Amino acid sequence: MTKKKSKKYKEKKLEYRIMGDAFLGELSNISGEEDSSLQNLIISMESKKIQKSLKNNK
Repeated sequence: MTKKKSKKYKEKKLEYRIMGDAFLGELSNISGEEDSSLQNLIISMESKKIQKSLKNNK
């Protein structure tokens, strides 16, 4: 794996790990009455924040 591909892989791995943590954290805060659309919205918002943060750190 080239250095550039390795860096991209590590960034994606970090993003998905953070996303998993955010998703699990939000699951504990959501009551049984709400559907998965709220969870999807949260995941989408967190994903955009993470991607922006990774771009700013390059």
